Amino acid sequence: MKHINGLPIAENMDCKIVSMDDKFIFSSGAMNFELEKSKITDMCIWTDREIEEQYVSSVRGAVGGAILFGPLGATIGGRAKKKTIKNEIHNYLIITCQSPDIKYIGFEIGLSLASAQIYVNDFENRNIVAELYQL
Repeated sequence: MKHINGLPIAENMDCKIVSMDDKFIFSSGAMNFELEKSKITDMCIWTDREIEEQYVSSVRGAVGGAILFGPLGATIGGRAKKKTIKNEIHNYLIITCQSPDIKYIGFEIGLSLASAQIYVNDFENRNIVAELYQL
């Protein structure tokens, strides 16, 4: 997947994501970053069109996108506004975590939609199990 924002990696750098039992490892070149799964508060897949339609419909699209996902939303919103090919849709894996402030990490999925969906499903299943234990 291509890194968009949220890690100290340049935008559009290829990033390998490895899911362990308790954490994710993000690798790009010689750099590795770990994120404990217990710190993740949300994980979702959105298209640039969804972000644009919901939060970036104003003339200043990048500012509107910032409301949704902070700097990540501004980046994706700005990209959506600049697109010239109408039929091209980009999918993004967006991870929200608490560390200690709310932080967003985003990746352009490209051909890795199935892998990204597995990560989202795992996150959702972990939350269901956690809720059951709290009952």
